[in-house]
Amino acid sequence: MMLLITIITIASAAPLEISIEEKVNTTVTPQEYTTGDGPTFTYTTNVTGYVNITNTGSDPIYDIWIALKLQNITGNC
Repeated sequence: MMLLITIITIASAAPLEISIEEKVNTTVTPQEYTTGDGPTFTYTTNVTGYVNITNTGSDPIYDIWIALKLQNITGNC
C-alpha cells in the first residue's frame, strides 16, 4: 500500500501546464460577374499557432512529443 501511495505522489509532483494559441487568417477575393447567378469569390484560410508546455514541477522533462495535423483550406463559392 505504501508503494502505491508513493507512485501516485511522484506522478502528481510534476504537473504540466499546456496552452495552445492559433491564428486563423482567411483571404477572400471577389471574382468578376460572368453569369447571372450572383457574385462569386475564392478564399484561402491559413492556420498558424504554437503549443507552450511549462513544467511547473521540480522533475526534469527530457522529451515531449506532440502530434499536430494542420491543413490549409483553399476553395471557391
